[in-house]
Amino acid sequence: MKLFVAVACAIAAAGLHLATSAAAVRTSDAEETGVIRSAGSVGEDADPTSPTPLCGLDGFDIVLLAFPPYWRVDISTQMHTLCNNEEDLKACRIYFSICKPVRAVSPLGCSEDAAVCLEVELNNGTTQYRSIGDSSTETFHVDLDTGSGFYSEWQTTATSTTCPNGARTSIAFECSDSSKWNPEQADVTNHLQYAAFFNVSGCHYTLHFYYSGACYITPTIAPNLCILEGYDISQLARPEYWHTNPSTHVCVGAVPSSGTTPITKSCAFHLSFCHAVPWTNTDKNCYDSSACQQVEYANGNKTSYSMGAFSYNTQFVPNDEKDGFHLELKNGTSTYQCISGLKTLIKFECNSKAEWATGSIDSKWVEVVYNSDDHCQYIIKLEWKGACKESTSGRGASIVGWILIGIILGVIAIYLVVGMAIQYFVNKKRGVEVVPNYTFWKAFLLYTYEGCKWTFNTVTCYALSKDKKMRPGVMSPAHQKYDAL
Repeated sequence: MKLFVAVACAIAAAGLHLATSAAAVRTSDAEETGVIRSAGSVGEDADPTSPTPLCGLDGFDIVLLAFPPYWRVDISTQMHTLCNNEEDLKACRIYFSICKPVRAVSPLGCSEDAAVCLEVELNNGTTQYRSIGDSSTETFHVDLDTGSGFYSEWQTTATSTTCPNGARTSIAFECSDSSKWNPEQADVTNHLQYAAFFNVSGCHYTLHFYYSGACYITPTIAPNLCILEGYDISQLARPEYWHTNPSTHVCVGAVPSSGTTPITKSCAFHLSFCHAVPWTNTDKNCYDSSACQQVEYANGNKTSYSMGAFSYNTQFVPNDEKDGFHLELKNGTSTYQCISGLKTLIKFECNSKAEWATGSIDSKWVEVVYNSDDHCQYIIKLEWKGACKESTSGRGASIVGWILIGIILGVIAIYLVVGMAIQYFVNKKRGVEVVPNYTFWKAFLLYTYEGCKWTFNTVTCYALSKDKKMRPGVMSPAHQKYDAL
């Protein structure tokens, strides 16, 4: 019986040690990286993509523009060309709505699908309405010329004496922090910079507004892009983008042939993996991109190229045979040689010594080459310690330990339930005597003590030496029992 108790104590202690020590290792690792993951934080059936507006552009506040039924702007009475060239003009207004028709004024004369409606009020008391843009044709564009703001365009097939072939309307929104639009005040005339009408190759109405929501804001992180099982890639999402300077022979427009002087002076890569690269004046062509290359040519001209568009569906793909993973980007800037757009394959390779400073990747960890089989694709190889798989030894020990504890507790529960039922119904025991082997459990602590004492004495050989008498030059039993180990 003593031997049984000693073995049970040892097994339980081992299982508890494995479970708790592994949990402690995981907690320590999480605290060191600053990220503690909890099971079920992302549902298995969920699609954890970043939310996108029903219409509009990432990085701009289109939601505010689409909120009210319509916006109204009063045009100067001197702008007769914009108001159907009416000489007897009293007032001229334009109603427009983003992402939907201008339903509030449509019954007055504009079509049901009108998103831009022209209202002309004459001195004789009559009012004319005409659609100059249909909601179903609305498109959004970033302003690549200025690198700031965006514009929306509409077309209509509705004809008039001034525009017998229909018309189109462009409304531009330029960044201005001080121009905050109030959705409860439809009149935005005070935010209008200018209005114009062109009738050269067709009727074209143009409005240019200042708007705080046209100031670009880096889109929120897509959580599904920053998680990869077996790797800690949380560091990739911390900066707005990663900057690195490769050698000039991999720049767009450079001559890759050996021994040929490149036509580029320098180039740099801006990379972002969990959201788009920030859109700035120096990265005009890189709106909504995950990889952007800034190029300075030998003649001093500068430009930028999107090396791959950002997508919420982009996923890191782990390597099959070795540590590391890769990311494939498509639909970059369209060039003369690459009509369908530039592409980039980013390979993350394991190197435990490759540490990146926040926002910067040392060029010694970077290699950029052309894909010999696809001249439109660049291959960027990045050495990084985050591309090394996380240790799973602690996780395995945790599973084994908890399974062992579960088996022991299950056996004890069955023993108690079945034993108590037999004692109560069969043996007619009552009170504490319904506990099976009540006499044994009553003396359990004594048995445990005796079992552990017997185990200790046997392992240390103390039982063989405790009755020996002390002789000169012989160590004491206390010393003998430790020396015997």
